[in-house]
This record gives sequence, structure tokens and C-alpha cells, in this order.
Amino acid sequence: MVAQPKQNILRDSLKLFSSGALGQIVALLLLVFIGRQYSEEAMGILGSFLAWSGLFAIGIMGRYEQAIVVVPNDREAWGLFRSSIELAIVGTVNLFIFIYLANKFAAYIPLGGYTWWMPLYVLLLAIFSASSMLTLRLKRYGHLAISQGVRTVSNNLLKVLFGLRDPSAAMLLLSSALASLLGLIPIIRFAKRIWHEAPPRKARLIALKRHINFLRYSTPQTLINTALASLLILLIPFAYSISEVGILTMSTMLARRPLLVLSESIGQVYFERMSRTVSMRASLWGLIRRPIGLILTIGLVIAISLAFCIEPLVVLFVGDRWLASAEVILWMLPSLIFTFANSIFNVLPDILGRQKSNLYAQVLMLLFELVVIVSGFWLWDFGTFIPYYYSLVFVEQVLYFAFLLSLARRYELNIQL
Repeated sequence: MVAQPKQNILRDSLKLFSSGALGQIVALLLLVFIGRQYSEEAMGILGSFLAWSGLFAIGIMGRYEQAIVVVPNDREAWGLFRSSIELAIVGTVNLFIFIYLANKFAAYIPLGGYTWWMPLYVLLLAIFSASSMLTLRLKRYGHLAISQGVRTVSNNLLKVLFGLRDPSAAMLLLSSALASLLGLIPIIRFAKRIWHEAPPRKARLIALKRHINFLRYSTPQTLINTALASLLILLIPFAYSISEVGILTMSTMLARRPLLVLSESIGQVYFERMSRTVSMRASLWGLIRRPIGLILTIGLVIAISLAFCIEPLVVLFVGDRWLASAEVILWMLPSLIFTFANSIFNVLPDILGRQKSNLYAQVLMLLFELVVIVSGFWLWDFGTFIPYYYSLVFVEQVLYFAFLLSLARRYELNIQL
């Protein structure tokens, strides 16, 4: 068995983690103003818009941007980067057509005219994602950390500044788009250079065919995974109102999103390190064991502490208007501990070539949540629905966490043969 490479994972993780942590601290502080500027309805439109955009952004690139990090050959990686952007441009044109047809024939569209903003925002998200993966491939962790910090801070800072003049849903959407654009500035020079160094079209098409499993398995898997994270926001307007979406969106901004941004920062480094470790047939367990213990221990302490003071904290941060978000966060906390861990290690199926097994697991989870949500909508009002939903989501996240660990353990047994 090949010895595990001695890489300073802690240093690289800290670069991204510190940037993400600082950005989230500033973003949370800015929520003091945002919560008092914008209405529940405006926040609901933002939440729905971001949820749908996230799904479309994944679909238009076929997850080939993930392959940029995994493939061993640099020239092939450069080709996959350029192909990802080209696929995103084609997908954006198709999205314009889809939105035209939806507005023409659909009986009810919660976002109304804001759907026309979506294609360009989705294209921006796709370019940012591919450029981030390229920067990670180049091991430019400092630049990636700055990019993430700029994007996170400017997102809420622009909301505050625009809210002084016009606290509307349009200003919230414009802030999100401009934040992604600003986040590109620290890493765009790498993207421009690699774009011109990419191999010719024939070689790029061969690379797309060689790594078609990212399209075949990782794309539906990631779409399902993203749908799992946003399914409630996507469906609430059809059962309650856009204001309830706003309450859930604020709860997410206060609790869920900061954790997911931090886990993404850590996960990006672990993705690259675990990929390299597996390519050398070295042990993964050392990379996995310690962070799991830290996440579960620290998460449990934080969740118990917040349970006793969540209502005054919410009022302090965002005002009395959002008191309903406190109860949502309270029920959300247990599942967030395992969601955080899963967000770091959910790349294991891609790395270990177990995309198909993970796809089946994700499909089962999506069907489970769909049944839970629809039955909850039918049985209860919004206030009673929340504890019912998040209690069952906690069970789901624990089971998925166990599934990811089982893949790692199976890999350990295989390399010892």
C-alpha cells in the first residue's frame, strides 16, 4: 500500500475556512440591517429565485466542472474547463426558451416577471463554479479564499446599500448577481489564461466522452442533492404563501447557509486531497476520522447552547418581524450537524467511483422528503408542519452520513487486499 502523501491540509483548509468564516461573520452582522429593511415577501422571492437558479446552474454544465479537479492530466483539465463554460452558454439559451414557454402556458408562477432574470444569473453561477474548480486545481488557495470572502461579504453589503434606497425584491436579486460577479475578480485571470491554453475542439469532445459519468451520474445526483436542500422552499408557495418562504429563507440565512458555506470551503480542499489519496491507493480514513469527531462534538455543543437563547438572538439580529424564524431554526439545528458533515464528504462517491450507489441513495431521500412535505402540507398549518418536517429530516441525514462512511470503509478494505 502506498504511503499517504504528506500535504499540509490544515494550512490549505484554514485559508478557505478563515475566509469563509470571516465572510459569514460580516454577513451575519449585516443581517441586522437587512432584516429591518426587507419584507417577508421580498425575502421569499429571493429564496425561491436562488433555489430555482441553483438547480438550473447544475443542470447546464453536466457537472464536468468537478472533473477539472479529478482528472490527472492538466491539458485534459483545461479542456474540461472550457467545455464547461461552453455547455453553460448553450444551457442558458435553452433556459430562456424554457422560461418563455413557462410564462406562456403555466397557470401559476410564484416568481412572476423575475423569472426573466434567471438565465443570466445562472450563467454567472456556472462561470463562477467552473472558475473556482480551476483555481482549486491550480492550488491557488489564497486567491480562492479571497474570491469566496468577497462574494460572501459583498452579497449582504450590497443588499444593505441598495435597501437604503429601495428595499425591494429586485434589489435583493441584483445584489446576489453583483456579488458573484465581484467574486470572480480575484480568480478570473486564471480562467482567461486556461481558456486560451485549452486543447482543440476534437480533444475536448474526447475528454467529455471519457468523463461522461459526471454527466450520467453526478449531474442527476447533484440535482437531487440540491433539490433536497431547497425542496421545501420550492414547494411552499403552492401550499402556503411567499411570506412563509421569506421566513424560511431568513432562517436559512441565519443558520443553514453560513454552515454550508464553511463546509464547502473545507470540502473543496478535502475533495482535492481525497482524490489524490485515492489515485495513490492510500488510506482515506486518516483524512476522515478527525474532522468527523470535531464536527459532531462542536456541533452538539453549539446546538444545545443555541436552543436556550435562539429567540432573543433572532430578535437582536433581525428584529421582531422575524421571530417566527427562531422556531424554524430551533427545529433545524439537529439535522444541521449532520448536514454540515455530509456537505464535506458527499464527494466520496465521485472519488471512489460509486456515483450509481449514491444516485440511488439520493433518489430515495428525495422521494422520502417529497412524501413528508406533501403529507405535511395536507395535514397541518405552517407552524405545525415545521417540527414534523425537520424531525424526519434529521433521521434522513443521519442515515445518509452512515452511508457515506460505509463507502469509505469499503474502500479501506479493498486497498488492504
